Amino acid sequence: MKERFATLKRRKSKAQEPGSVQLRIIQACKETPEKVLESLNSSEEGLSTKRAASLLRRYGPNELAEHKINVWKIIFDQAKDPIMILLFVTGVLSFFLQSVSGGIVICVILFLSLAIGTFNEWRSQRTADSLKKRISHSASCLRDGVFSEVKVESLVPGDIVRMYDGEVVPADVRLLKVEDFSCDESALTGESRPAKKSVAPDPNAVSVVDCKSCALMGTI
Repeated sequence: MKERFATLKRRKSKAQEPGSVQLRIIQACKETPEKVLESLNSSEEGLSTKRAASLLRRYGPNELAEHKINVWKIIFDQAKDPIMILLFVTGVLSFFLQSVSGGIVICVILFLSLAIGTFNEWRSQRTADSLKKRISHSASCLRDGVFSEVKVESLVPGDIVRMYDGEVVPADVRLLKVEDFSCDESALTGESRPAKKSVAPDPNAVSVVDCKSCALMGTI
């Protein structure tokens, strides 16, 4: 079954921070397909090759950022958190004030917080890397009114891509035309059941994983 999507914004960009990318996805989720295409200066005929080349120079390649997992760096970054520093200082003061039991409790809390934070950060980086490995090298993209195979790295905001059931989503996209469509978002949410999707605007979405009218890069 063929589905059509409008490319919104990539995870790696010269022009925007990750937080603003998420906000754009949520905003697109709340708007109609027509409004999204208009905001991206695109149409149902897709972008021209010239326009796509210009946007590629502006935003850079469509790819997830590389993560070289360094456990010690993750631990150090977690330890710099103000709350961690406050717990450490409080624990030291407790020992100096001869409240050994209180100091031990604080040290245990500090250790557990550091361990949990480090594990969550390590897991999120592993998830990003696994998503990148799943993404295909090309996508069926509408350029100059004709569908053709385009490198995934060359997709830009406003591109219209065509997909079939079982294919990996090549970019963060807004759904334009779908029929009985769902996505496996387990790598992002941990939810084993496929997430049902539709083209209808979703005004209640508060995070990217709530967006029923969008599909996220690397999901199936």
